[in-house]
Amino acid sequence: MLERIVNISAGSDYKNSSKPNRFNKSSRYLSTFSSSLPDSISLSPATAFLSTINWRLKRITKSNDKIIINFEFDGYDFTAYVSQNEFHFQNNFEYDIKKIFEKLTERFEVQTLILCQHNIKNSDKLDPKFHLTVLSEMIYRFIDLSHYSYSISVDNSEVKKIFSDMEYALCQEFDYINTCLLSFLEKYLTIKADVINDNKRYDNALIMKQIQLKTF
Repeated sequence: MLERIVNISAGSDYKNSSKPNRFNKSSRYLSTFSSSLPDSISLSPATAFLSTINWRLKRITKSNDKIIINFEFDGYDFTAYVSQNEFHFQNNFEYDIKKIFEKLTERFEVQTLILCQHNIKNSDKLDPKFHLTVLSEMIYRFIDLSHYSYSISVDNSEVKKIFSDMEYALCQEFDYINTCLLSFLEKYLTIKADVINDNKRYDNALIMKQIQLKTF
């Protein structure tokens, strides 16, 4: 099933799929893509959108009422968890994010789990971003903090302060990611999605639930 989906529609509309240049340009945004969703999905408009935002789609799966999307962006490996009820998406998105950082002679593997609420924006007026400068700056500050023998965890007071200082700017970046993700899902699933509030209430629009830093 998967091979048929990718070969038919990854690079262009069906009638243009025979043009190798169009296929090669879009298919590179699929990376090692696989999916558990039905054949009726449409990759063609979705991969065209991916080419404008520089994301590499790796995998999409559906588990109970969640859609799980794995993609790469600016060297980060994202796994996004989006709750879905028919054509409605809950507005609380969860991201498991990983990246390898190098600083001088050291290498760090950073993993963070972030929960954020989505503020609906018009993706037609979206200015593409190619770097997550705020997220990277925050992580480099965590790395610097680790050099002073601080334990890097969400319970650490210095970690909380850094996150609080950068939270507003970080929200702007995640608003962008959320908007791109929803726009991609609409094109991928060929639906017009509504975003609704669930029963959970959070004081902050952005919550860092976990942060781990390993040196190797």
